[in-house]
Amino acid sequence: DIAAADLEITNLLNPGYRLASKGSATGVGVVELGVTLAKSHELSRGTIYYGVTPKIQQVHTINYAVGIDSFDTSNFDSDQYTNSKTSLNIDAGLAYMINGFSLGLVATNLISQDYRTASVLGIHSTYSLQPVVTASASYGSDFFTIGVDVDLNETKRFENLQGFTSGQTNSDYDNTQMAGIGVEVNAFDWAQIRAGYQMDLANNSGEQFTFGLGMSPFGVFRFDLAGTYGGGNQFGGALQLSATF
Repeated sequence: DIAAADLEITNLLNPGYRLASKGSATGVGVVELGVTLAKSHELSRGTIYYGVTPKIQQVHTINYAVGIDSFDTSNFDSDQYTNSKTSLNIDAGLAYMINGFSLGLVATNLISQDYRTASVLGIHSTYSLQPVVTASASYGSDFFTIGVDVDLNETKRFENLQGFTSGQTNSDYDNTQMAGIGVEVNAFDWAQIRAGYQMDLANNSGEQFTFGLGMSPFGVFRFDLAGTYGGGNQFGGALQLSATF
């Protein structure tokens, strides 16, 4: 957050001048604990599936702002820069399957929630969890599955960024609206290999490549390992274990 005074040559030549610019970093961590309740219903042609996931969400926001000459990444999560709040939310989904083809619709975070960050040096913002609806279509056989997912609206994330020297900052820079395609090769229901590609229709996030490996011996125990790579330092991973009974 650059102060105009820091760019004036007379100030820069003054040994006693102290920089007025600030360094700022804003972040969020979301922890969810939920239970999925789902059922299926046989129709004369095809099957319909529906379910809901009530969940507890803990949202931890970070708003780190200091003078530019004191910026230190090790202090991001100090208490004066963070806020935490726990609330309830719910996801819901609906799908229809016939002859290997399926169509689906999923809505996440059906209860709109706003989480205000700590105010530091006058800088503050609001993290927004709004409903996001995703449509999907897929075709699957015993050995091969291909699917497409598209978000029908943008994920808002941080809104109302205020307190910066230059005025209110554009809050749309971190919006995302993802669309992706993925394939899975299934080896006799014992092992699965997956790959995918994802892009942001809002043009704020780079393209991502995904890969995965699954093991499901006897259809009872399931092990899934997944990873994403978006170039540079953008990468992630997930591990899921489940049992069927």
